[in-house]
Amino acid sequence: MERTEIINFEPLQYIVEGNMVVVLGREHQKVKRTGRELKQDWVQIYTVEKLFDYKNGRICKFRSSN
Repeated sequence: MERTEIINFEPLQYIVEGNMVVVLGREHQKVKRTGRELKQDWVQIYTVEKLFDYKNGRICKFRSSN
């Protein structure tokens, strides 16, 4: 993050299926050295470990891609 400035980071949609949560979003960054701006879509996938119920669970696996 030292080389870029995050202008916007926005989750757009949450998809829940069992113990998996998929988050679709987009981000807008600016490269500090050049001033060039980057916009990209991203996806994050979380797997939640069941403790008592998924509402009270914790994240046990995370994957991200853009």
